[in-house]
Amino acid sequence: SSSNADGLKLVVTSKIRKRERDHLRMFSDRLVFTGNLSDAELNWLYQNSEAVLFVPESEGLGLPVLEGAEAGKKIVCSSIPVFKEISEDCFFYCDNKSQHSIAQALAQALNPDNTVPKAEYKAILKHYSWPETAKRFASWRPVAEDNKEVRHKPNIAVFAPRPDGLSAIGKVVSELHPTLSEHFNIDYYIEMGMYAKHVRPNYLKYVANYYPATDFGAKKYSQYDGVIYHIGNGDYHLESIKNGLCLPGYAIVHDTNIGEAYRVLEELKMMSAERVGLEKLLNQKAAVKHSQYMVSLLSNQLGVLTHSNYAKQAAREIVDADVEVIVANLPSAAPKLHHYAAKDNLVIGLAGIIADVKGIEVVELIANDPDYKDCEIVLFGFNYATQDTIDRLNFYENVTVMTNLTDFEFQENLRKLDIFVNFRLEYKGETSLSTIEAMKNGVCVMVRDTGWYSELPDGTVVKVTTQKEVLDRLKELKQNPDKLRQIKTAGKQHIASDFTHEQFALALGKLISSPIPPQKTQITKDLSARKIRTPRQYIKVLQRRIDD
Repeated sequence: SSSNADGLKLVVTSKIRKRERDHLRMFSDRLVFTGNLSDAELNWLYQNSEAVLFVPESEGLGLPVLEGAEAGKKIVCSSIPVFKEISEDCFFYCDNKSQHSIAQALAQALNPDNTVPKAEYKAILKHYSWPETAKRFASWRPVAEDNKEVRHKPNIAVFAPRPDGLSAIGKVVSELHPTLSEHFNIDYYIEMGMYAKHVRPNYLKYVANYYPATDFGAKKYSQYDGVIYHIGNGDYHLESIKNGLCLPGYAIVHDTNIGEAYRVLEELKMMSAERVGLEKLLNQKAAVKHSQYMVSLLSNQLGVLTHSNYAKQAAREIVDADVEVIVANLPSAAPKLHHYAAKDNLVIGLAGIIADVKGIEVVELIANDPDYKDCEIVLFGFNYATQDTIDRLNFYENVTVMTNLTDFEFQENLRKLDIFVNFRLEYKGETSLSTIEAMKNGVCVMVRDTGWYSELPDGTVVKVTTQKEVLDRLKELKQNPDKLRQIKTAGKQHIASDFTHEQFALALGKLISSPIPPQKTQITKDLSARKIRTPRQYIKVLQRRIDD
């Protein structure tokens, strides 16, 4: 449809079935289907074309891109990391799933004012030449075994949610494994949860020692230098809580309110109603202000790791003064290459858990505001809202709701956002992985100024306190693209520098190597020597400690 495309035809070299070819010809009479070509025929096409169009969803290298550069042609390709690795700015990038984006990139490429970057192409072709490849391969040498640093790696057990399930903590544990395994010998004890929902591949079971969490007990406890419990508020943490209550370890606190986990423990008859009631009473007697249902669990640990100062304060209200409590950011890995998405309008979204307490009413305020009628508003993630709520949201013309996505679909939609609104009406001490993942992908995040969110440096996110302020700040960002771009860049840099896997692994190593508090030393010795084998014996030990 572009004026500078008059007389041009699109030559499709892929093998396409006749029915599909006939269907595509209904949209244009300027399509030529050649099927598979010989090398000579393909080279002729490269030499005589105006531009090369290559828009796959994924690719290992992308020979058409390199061949197009070799022919000195303008290249239109998908905005995917492998092509960005070849060059950030030599090609005309587009969203391969958007017809509008592809057409826009083609129009830019065919514009006579946009010339072929010959010098940059020359550098690319030199880098990807056979001589350069051979030189880089020849310079690589495996590290000799004799030169490797020999160091003792502690043996640890890690309780974690299943990596392919609904819990984002399982995903974090999987992504952390390559780095963590450089510091520790790890056995994973996996909690399956109540619902078998697969949202991502589970590669951890193929590369690590991987056991059901129900296999763990006092006998296995004695085999490790440390036992790590990932503590969260749900059915993916029941074995962690159950074992953590009687086998002292190192708790990684993801939520400071685990009342829902205790409710499920009672519902599944893994814990009596009286025991749950006792935990409520302990909370009242200890007069803690920043946590719920955490007193008996944290007071039994040898050390605690939190992801925020807010959660550290909650732990410090409970644990003994000589128990180590350290802060380490929830680890992630920021991509080095920028994601590109061609779009005309601002894209505003809410991602993660779709529930009324997660700020849905804020999104409705935005959708009803005339200032945002030209914006695209998207909600996506796992749905815990009522059907009435979903139907109401779908009624808005500028709102799109996508529920129960795979992790890949979630990440793809997250990257397309300009602004992620994460205004939670309730806060229970959690750290938001969705916020971290949005920031690392260069998305501007707007958060409610409370708890962990308040600890994010000013300028890396937009902090608000009221729903009205959400609308006011959105308008400021909509009118000031430079400010929006600055926040995106600052947020990504913060995650890249302060949320690394290596920093987390070092913090966990520091925690495990810290001295065990004297009053817990004898308990751990007795457990390791298997002098304590049952919960009843353990309770007697605790009672003696209290009496003393």
